[in-house]
Amino acid sequence: MLRVAAVVCMLVCVATASPAVNINKITSYTADWRRGGCSTIGCDSGRTGPSGCSCDRDCGCKGNCCSDYIPVCTGGHTGCSFEGCGGISCSGGGCSCEKDCACNGNCCNDYIATCTGGYTGCSFDGCGGYSCTGHCYCTSDCEQYGDCCPDYHSQCT
Repeated sequence: MLRVAAVVCMLVCVATASPAVNINKITSYTADWRRGGCSTIGCDSGRTGPSGCSCDRDCGCKGNCCSDYIPVCTGGHTGCSFEGCGGISCSGGGCSCEKDCACNGNCCNDYIATCTGGYTGCSFDGCGGYSCTGHCYCTSDCEQYGDCCPDYHSQCT
């Protein structure tokens, strides 16, 4: 019973340490890290643990990460801060770090802080169209409709 409680605690701790991680994938990860987790087989080694878990960068997209993948291999970081901007983040459960993710609604939780430098609106998306990061417009007729980005005047006029 103590062992089950420790595994549940470990899954909860890993799941709550990184909100960008898909909880459905975490619960399917191998829970017995003492028999071949990332601390044993190594990160990005190309090897798998005895139960088939993996510690490679794409294990989050495949759904076969060992339970200790995030703390051991990413240092607790997931999403864009770990994998960089411009692609899909497997460590973040398949969220996006691409510029169009704001329009698609699939950005990693840390996309704006990591990939836009905190900028949204016209200062990031440019003038002349819709700003997905700011959910507002950077066009000359935005004033007529009342949907200009807060930085429209300083960036576009």
